[in-house]
Amino acid sequence: MSHETTASFATAFRLLVGFVARTSPPRFAGLLALATVEGLLSPLVMAATGLAVARAPAAFDAGVGSAQAYDLALAILLVGVAFGAGQLLAPIRVAVSTGLGSMVAQRIRQCLLDATLSPPGIAHLEDAETANEIQRAGEYEWADLAPLTRIVTEFGSMVSKVVTAAGAAVLLAGFAWWAPVLLVAGALASHVWMAGNEHAAIEKHEEYAPLVRRANYFANLSHDPPAAKEVRLFGLVDLLSSETRHYRTEFGRQVWRARRAKLRPVLATIASIAVATGIVLGALASAAVEGRIDAAGLTVVVQAIYAIELLGSGLFATWWVRQGAAALPHLRALPARTSALSFAAVGTVAATGMPRAHIRLADVRFHYPGHDRPVLDGLSLEIRAGESLAIVGENGEGKTTLLKLLTRLYDPDEGAILVDGHDLRDLDLASWRSQVAVIFQDFVRYELSARANIGFGRVAALDDAEAAARAARRAADRVGAHDLITGLPAGWDTVLARQYRGGIDLSGGQWQRIALARALRAAEGGARLLVLDEPTAALDVRAEAELFDFALRGFQGVGPLGDPSLDLTTGVTTLLITHRLSSVRRADRIAVVGGGRVVEVGTHDELLAAGGVYAGMFRLQAQRFETGASHG
Repeated sequence: MSHETTASFATAFRLLVGFVARTSPPRFAGLLALATVEGLLSPLVMAATGLAVARAPAAFDAGVGSAQAYDLALAILLVGVAFGAGQLLAPIRVAVSTGLGSMVAQRIRQCLLDATLSPPGIAHLEDAETANEIQRAGEYEWADLAPLTRIVTEFGSMVSKVVTAAGAAVLLAGFAWWAPVLLVAGALASHVWMAGNEHAAIEKHEEYAPLVRRANYFANLSHDPPAAKEVRLFGLVDLLSSETRHYRTEFGRQVWRARRAKLRPVLATIASIAVATGIVLGALASAAVEGRIDAAGLTVVVQAIYAIELLGSGLFATWWVRQGAAALPHLRALPARTSALSFAAVGTVAATGMPRAHIRLADVRFHYPGHDRPVLDGLSLEIRAGESLAIVGENGEGKTTLLKLLTRLYDPDEGAILVDGHDLRDLDLASWRSQVAVIFQDFVRYELSARANIGFGRVAALDDAEAAARAARRAADRVGAHDLITGLPAGWDTVLARQYRGGIDLSGGQWQRIALARALRAAEGGARLLVLDEPTAALDVRAEAELFDFALRGFQGVGPLGDPSLDLTTGVTTLLITHRLSSVRRADRIAVVGGGRVVEVGTHDELLAAGGVYAGMFRLQAQRFETGASHG
């Protein structure tokens, strides 16, 4: 597996701090202030404790009510106030960092959405390495890593411990100037030695991101309602569990293998801390035995040593920070990567009302990124405005790819697509797409209301709820879905998914009618090119025949409410992509695609008379139908 080199901790840490700070400057400043004050309170407690110990003997001798007892009480009060303030500030700091972490997580999610949704094409979503980069950019949310709330909290804790250690070092320097230097050096050395270990682990996290993707895929299948039937009927339950466990285990094995390969830094870390602490404690014990330090000084020094030792754990907390920081270089680079795989939508020509004359594909060549074999190899075709054109051919011959080019989800590698003489790339992208109504073979089943599922065909019209509702009803009526929707538990407001309260799922054929109604809604809203990609796969024979008859007449005729003014899509150009030939004879023309090119064009009768590819395909399908009917 290949992957880009993991960014250094210094680079990633700088990006993380900058990203967190820019997310909410006031909250970040508040977090730093709270952590700093909290960190300073600990040395204050140490000094006040030493002061109380120093005043205690005189107060005990003088008794209650004496000035010495009063001085002791003030010292103890200072200890209590400083300690209590620290205890109060800690949960406030955690609350602020948790809230800030949630804001940072939301901002990263938005950055991921922007990077994946902003490109006008979809090449970046079908590129394997980009999918891995998206996984790496979102690693902060992996189940086996810390969420950003924990990462930001640990960052605040680290700042607090560093401030505490700095204050403790000042106190310890009063005993021996070299003691804090030695302890801090040991803590820093351990941090440096462990950095390689942590970096190796993060590298494995990133290198084996595809394993996590596979594990997540199998895990998601286990609770995906559409997959639930096959999972159980085919006995896949144990297999899914086993595969999820396998990929997760293999991922963990690679990470721990990297850690085990770097045991020397761990041993060096333990040795550095032990040696530094042992030398300072030995010197302290010697000073105490020889009377060079009193009880008060001993109390302060012991606490200071402990506080500086905590600096090591504070620096070890950077492990959590590293996990969050590791994702940011990928996140920062993702927009450029996704944009590079897409195209620039720089066209300015308004496409309203197009096509008025024709769409011409001129010697179009195209291959998917990462694949050498072209899907379309010199394809030329004219689609006349207002006609119904069926595009047929065997599976894998590029019919759906042709649709992706027409809707400009991709641009051709060579050749051009001309709409009324304008290169498709010169048209304003949003304007052109508003002229196209599509039902894809793998259309989306939105887990939203029936009203939304159809209304999405013309999003711009949703602001006028009443007009949008009338248009949705007309579109639903045209495809025989109106009675279906009004019969749902909450009618048009029924959520089309069982996972929601009051929701209900539909059959395949019912869903197909909803998708067809969505495409018709777009056509009524002004779309002049209606593209149907295998639109009848889930319909019965009679419904299929009705739909083809309806579609290939250009969706013209009187509206369902008997009002001639309700003609939905007069003059629409209809493009039907299918490999089922039973009803395409009604099309004005039929184009046969094979080998990445158009090999035949004509009417049904013309192509049959020519005795070419279409005639052979049609007779073969007719023979299969007749054989099936005779056996039936």
